[in-house]
Amino acid sequence: MISNKKIENTDYEMIPSEEAEYGWNVRILTGQYCETVIKFGTVRFNEIEDNMSFSFEVVSTPDPKASTENVDLQIVAGEILEAVISTGLDEGSVIMKERDANKH
Repeated sequence: MISNKKIENTDYEMIPSEEAEYGWNVRILTGQYCETVIKFGTVRFNEIEDNMSFSFEVVSTPDPKASTENVDLQIVAGEILEAVISTGLDEGSVIMKERDANKH
């Protein structure tokens, strides 16, 4: 996975989604995309070791260059996602399940 460790409530914070009762968004607190809010979608761990793919959308941002196509933002989002998953696994709030091979 990605090596630049992000820290919750220092580099990013989890904020309740206004759209989904049980959903969460992530506000970036540091760096180039400070105050950008993103929402993660599907996360998959691929067959390739240490490789995951994910989708996200930009909920709000003060930066007109911040979009899902922006490679630098993709990297920051990946670093944050890694931290969220790692923390969630440690605390027991993230559950991993196998993908159904019959679904694509």
